[in-house]
Amino acid sequence: MGGIFGGHTTHIEHERLGAFSINNSTYGLTVPVVCGTNRISSNIIDYYNFNAIAHTTTQKTGKGGGSKVETTSYTYEVVVCLGLCEGVVKDIGKVWKNDNIVTLGDLNLTLFTGQIGQSPWAYTQGQGLTDHVLPYSGLAYVAGKVDLGTSASLPQLGFEVTGLLTETGDGVDANPADIVKLILCDKNNGIGLDESCIDAESLENFRTYCKACDLLISPTFTDQTKAVDTLKEIFEATNTIYFWSQNKLKFVPRADSQIIGKKATYTPDLTPLYDLTADDFIELDDGALITFERANRSETYNHQEVKFLNRVNEYNEELAEFKIQTDINRRGLKSASQKDYSFICTKERAQYVAQILTQESLLGRTTYKFSLDWSFCLLEPGDIVTLTDKYLGLDKMLVRIESVEEQDDYTINFTAKQITGAATAAKYETNYSYTRPSINTNTAPSATHAPFIYKMPESQAVGIAVCGDDTNWGGCDVWISLDNLSYEYLGSINAPSRYGRLLTDLSVNGNSVDVELFDKSLQLLSVSEQAAQNNAAPVKIGNEWLSYQTAELIGTGQYRLSNLLRSIYDTAPQSHGTGDLFVRYDTANFYYNYTKADEGKTIYLKLPAKNVFGKAVQDLAECSVYQFTVPVSTDTAVETGTREYTAQEEWQSFDFNMPFVSVPYLFVINCQTTNGAVYYRNLTATGFEAKVINIKAAQVQEGQEEQESTDIMAATITYTAQGVR
Repeated sequence: MGGIFGGHTTHIEHERLGAFSINNSTYGLTVPVVCGTNRISSNIIDYYNFNAIAHTTTQKTGKGGGSKVETTSYTYEVVVCLGLCEGVVKDIGKVWKNDNIVTLGDLNLTLFTGQIGQSPWAYTQGQGLTDHVLPYSGLAYVAGKVDLGTSASLPQLGFEVTGLLTETGDGVDANPADIVKLILCDKNNGIGLDESCIDAESLENFRTYCKACDLLISPTFTDQTKAVDTLKEIFEATNTIYFWSQNKLKFVPRADSQIIGKKATYTPDLTPLYDLTADDFIELDDGALITFERANRSETYNHQEVKFLNRVNEYNEELAEFKIQTDINRRGLKSASQKDYSFICTKERAQYVAQILTQESLLGRTTYKFSLDWSFCLLEPGDIVTLTDKYLGLDKMLVRIESVEEQDDYTINFTAKQITGAATAAKYETNYSYTRPSINTNTAPSATHAPFIYKMPESQAVGIAVCGDDTNWGGCDVWISLDNLSYEYLGSINAPSRYGRLLTDLSVNGNSVDVELFDKSLQLLSVSEQAAQNNAAPVKIGNEWLSYQTAELIGTGQYRLSNLLRSIYDTAPQSHGTGDLFVRYDTANFYYNYTKADEGKTIYLKLPAKNVFGKAVQDLAECSVYQFTVPVSTDTAVETGTREYTAQEEWQSFDFNMPFVSVPYLFVINCQTTNGAVYYRNLTATGFEAKVINIKAAQVQEGQEEQESTDIMAATITYTAQGVR
């Protein structure tokens, strides 16, 4: 029968996938920074040569095996580069493939450690694919031809990366002190501050403390975060005070006993700097020398949980806790908010941190507050002093200063907490043979520099720009006179103005000029092109107003003003010479409004200086006299008209046909009413705003005293107004 019908072959072919499926590639992703050793995922940065590999199997079927079935299935492979983190990494430990632990060799992957200037992958160079030949300088990555199995996508991969600063710790985790330094000073991965901003001695002290406590961490920075938030977490976990003093960041661990570790011994310096007594303290608001505050029991905790990544459990999240059982027996379990410290990777360290936080909450709830004078201004947070106060029963109680606040009355407020241990002899003695230092607030001020007096644009006002001759100038008063005999007080100037002199000539068509400010502590800032077009940076030189866009610092208090917009406010362009004065029009200048009647008159000004405390005002008789002639304006306008008012209408809204820029200097009203027995005189204009002017009138009736009225009977008025528009 077989010879008659013969055998046959059946072909079965599985679906062939045509393209690589990318499941973890994100453009613009933050490149992680790994300190110590931690687990991270990867990001596909390149791939090529996705291949399908056919696998055919044959199976005989039918009676006697005369037929057969051929089955073709496919597996896939791809050449891939997986970005990990910033270099330089030291090693890759465990590798997670889905739920299995493998090695780089098992996946046919090669590690590139992320050296600056590292060479491209030789395999890619050998393929002649120039678009894929990239060195990825500074980026740690793995690359290889990966067997994908029957899937067209990579499995879920995780990598245990041994990254930066492990040499500062135990070879696995890093010392927090060095991580703080990296965050603050590293030019690539940190803020980029100069190392001189960190106090080297206190940093080394902090480093020794962390090593003795075995408080080593492995933070992984996978997202952009505020540096201050990360630093706060590190200092909180290590129970360390941090503060800025004398232009340096300093660190003081709160440990108050010796810590002997496997690799270091930390011995805190508990020598008090001062033995403070009643002779040193300044009375507080309630008359006490020292006050103490004890946190409410409801705000203290006897149980703390810390979330961490457990290295021995594949870096999965776990909780470590610490309890003070004696307090729990007394008042029940009081749990603090859970802390999330993913930079801790061992249970022992997480439990130690939980212990520190719990003890600080429960045992450090009493704070002491006191005030001292400026002879103690070098005391800083973390310093040790003793407190003696017979009313509180304190006898050389050892405390650590937690915070320092300077007050406006030149005293210093301190907050401190008690520490354990017996007080030894103070390092410094307080000396009472001298009067306590004080600040003389009545020192003579420096003289007021010659002012720049000018007419304001488009208004009836005079501008006055002033500054002092040195740093003891705190402003000046402004006195005015029309005869240089009797002077009237106008107001005060409390800040210097931005004015000075030209360092170069400025031609009629010039587009830049160099200037120097009289007060070199001030600044001239650049503005946008649109702001310059809107006269946001107006400057007056001679009789010309102009605006600038760019202010380039060329020396101390010296600037090059460029991209000038000439002849603004309808002034004509002029030539200006070296040494001519200029002023920046802004709110720091003093402004004095004048009337039409003042035009053409000479005003006299005296500017008695005061010191930086607003005191020791210069005698008016000793002041120089500065005079200025108020220019005569030509842009005046006259408006006449008639207004009808009905009975009992209040004259609160008198509208001109067009607005004046200030109160009209001539405003005459003639009023006639329907009742001949009542008439009005002494009409005055007040409360001027643009087009509206409020009017008050004196109402006079035969046989009665004159009285003010705003209730006007039916009336017809004619008016004449003359002013500036």
